[in-house]
Amino acid sequence: MSKPYHLFISYASEDEAYATKLSTYLEYLGLRIWFAPLSLRIGDKLLDSINAGLLTSEYGLLLLSPTYLAKQWTSYELTCCIGST
Repeated sequence: MSKPYHLFISYASEDEAYATKLSTYLEYLGLRIWFAPLSLRIGDKLLDSINAGLLTSEYGLLLLSPTYLAKQWTSYELTCCIGST
C-alpha cells in the first residue's frame, strides 16, 4: 500500500522561498508533497503534524544549507528522516 505523500520536504525557514518554488514544481510533475506551508492548518500541533507528515511520506527530501544544519528543529527532522530508512 502506498503512502498518501510521495515526499516530505524538510527545510530551514530561511530557505522557504526556494522550498516553495521546488514544492510547486514537484507538484506540477505530479508528486504528492507534504510541505508545511501547504499541509499545516490553523490549530494543528506542530510536532504532531510534522511527525504525521514524516510517517505518511514515502521519502524525505532535506534541503541542506548552513542554516538548516545549525538549527535544532531541522536537526530533529534530519534525525527522523535518516532514522526511518
